[in-house]
Amino acid sequence: MPAPFPPAAPRRSVARGCFGAALGLLGVVLVLGGGALAAAGYRNHQRAETNTTAYYPVMWRNEKTETIFPATLSGGANSSDPDAPATVPSDAERAQWHRLGVSPETSCDKGLTGTMKQAVLKQGCTAVLRATYVDPSAGTVATVALIVLATADGDTQKLRDDLAEQQRQEHPDDVVHAYAVPGTAAAHWTDAGRNGMASDSSLDGKPYLIAVATGATDARVAGKLPGAWGARDAEHDGESDRSSWMSSAADISSMFGKSLSSIKLKDDE
Repeated sequence: MPAPFPPAAPRRSVARGCFGAALGLLGVVLVLGGGALAAAGYRNHQRAETNTTAYYPVMWRNEKTETIFPATLSGGANSSDPDAPATVPSDAERAQWHRLGVSPETSCDKGLTGTMKQAVLKQGCTAVLRATYVDPSAGTVATVALIVLATADGDTQKLRDDLAEQQRQEHPDDVVHAYAVPGTAAAHWTDAGRNGMASDSSLDGKPYLIAVATGATDARVAGKLPGAWGARDAEHDGESDRSSWMSSAADISSMFGKSLSSIKLKDDE
């Protein structure tokens, strides 16, 4: 007796075959789509880096004056936190510094003074933007400078290091030429009244330097303190008195640096 034929394989329905083909096609589309999204993301990242690099050197002339030099400066929502971002408080009365005026003069030669001026000019200086601020008591004045360098290469880091070293000197180079603002608390602000200076490194790697000079709105010059305070400072020619001005300069330079770092870079498409 002949062997029986093996049972026939079950027939696949047309619907099942179409469904399987659709699933396979969907999988291919998802794989290709995912690859395309990853490639697009990489290209966008590269473009953002390129735009950032290209925009920083021209930021100083593309941004509004009010953006570079905000009407007020503060240490942030919690000013006791040194890492808090700089903000422009909606309540101006809470600000730690108020802008009085912005210098129309952008010459490097007229914006800087002292030995650091020569070093900056030698490196290559494009412009010096300055604005003068006053504290809430109207007793301390500060001229903040954004020094625009021709390039971020070369000896730029050495300039930053030299500025930082000046802050540790008994008689530092004040660097920034005081900008007086007529009709304000800073009307009598002059180079002779500069009692403190500071710099900030928030823009490291960028073609900029930040420097600040501070003093008294009444033109009082730092000197020996009276009584016992002066006796302790006798050998240091008013260094103790000057320390408060140096501290004020360090505070506002840090706030200014944070403010500049928070500027949203434009996408120059």
